[in-house]
Amino acid sequence: MILTKPNLLEVDEGVLTDISLSLQKYDTQKVRGANLSFLKTQKAHIDQKFYQAKEETFKG
Repeated sequence: MILTKPNLLEVDEGVLTDISLSLQKYDTQKVRGANLSFLKTQKAHIDQKFYQAKEETFKG
C-alpha cells in the first residue's frame, strides 16, 4: 500500500498500525535499502500529517 498525499481526515490509527507492522516485518528480516528507507519516510510523513490534523481538529 503506497499512500501519497493522504486526506488528513482519513488517516487513522489503523493506517499507522499497518505501516508499523510492515516496518517490524522489515526490521526483523534485516532488509536494507530503498524499501525500508521508503517505509520509514512514509511513516514519518503520515505521523506528522496525522498529528497536525489532530491538533487542527482540537483547535477549531
